[in-house]
Amino acid sequence: MIYLLNFMPNFSQPILAHDKNQKTKMKMKNISIFIITLLFISSCNQTEKQKSENQSREQLDNSTANEKVINLDYGFKITFLENEEFTDNKIYWNTKIFFDSQVVFTDTKTLFEIKDNYPRIRKIGNKFEILFYENDSPSIDKIRMLIFSNGYLEKNERLPLFGMKPIDIDNDGVKELIGLLNASELWGDDTIYMPYNPILVYEFNENGILIDSSETIKINSDIYGSFYGFRYDSEIKFVNNENFYEALDKYK
Repeated sequence: MIYLLNFMPNFSQPILAHDKNQKTKMKMKNISIFIITLLFISSCNQTEKQKSENQSREQLDNSTANEKVINLDYGFKITFLENEEFTDNKIYWNTKIFFDSQVVFTDTKTLFEIKDNYPRIRKIGNKFEILFYENDSPSIDKIRMLIFSNGYLEKNERLPLFGMKPIDIDNDGVKELIGLLNASELWGDDTIYMPYNPILVYEFNENGILIDSSETIKINSDIYGSFYGFRYDSEIKFVNNENFYEALDKYK
C-alpha cells in the first residue's frame, strides 16, 4: 500500500490556468499508472489464491488416496489415514474410529495390519469389543483390544497374539487362550540365562477376553518356582529353564 500511495494523484494542489493542460495530462497519467498497479496487484493476489487452492486440493486428494476405510457392524467405522507397503506386509497408522459419525478413538502412532480377520468387532452385553492386529516390531506382534460403552472408550489393552489353541485348562467348561506379550531373549556364554516372561492365560467368553489370574499364577509358579507378576521383567533372570519350553509345548 505504501507504493500505491506514491502513485496516487494529488488533487489538493491548485491548478494555474497557464499550465492547465499540462496538469490535466499529468493527472491522467498518474491515474492510469494507479489503475494499472491495482490491476497488477489484483492479478498477483488471484494467482496466489489459485495456487493455494490447488495445493489444498492436491493435499486432500493425496489424503483420500492413502485413506483406508473399514465399515464394521453396529455403526462403527475405522479409518487409517497413513500406510506403507513392505515386501511381506502392509502397515497402517493414524487411526480413527467413528461411532454414528462421531470420532470416539484416535491413535496417530500405533502400527496395525489388516490380516487374519482383524480388525473385528463383537458385541459383549451392552458393550462393543474391537480387536486390532498390532505390529510391534521388533518385538512379537500383539492384539489391541478396545472396549466401547455408550459410544465412549472404556478399555484400551494390549493382549498376546494367541497363537496357541484354546484349551480348557482348569476343567471349568470354558476354553482358555494362552500367549506371551514378549519374546524370550537368551544371553550368556558358558551359562545361558533367560528373563522372567510369564505365560498369560485368558478366558474368552460372552463377557469379553479376561485374564484368568488364578491359572496364570499357577502355571508360572510351576515354571519359575514362584509367581513374579503379570509383566515381563529382564531384571529377574533364570538359568535356561526347560519348564518354560515344556509349558509352551503343552499348550500348542
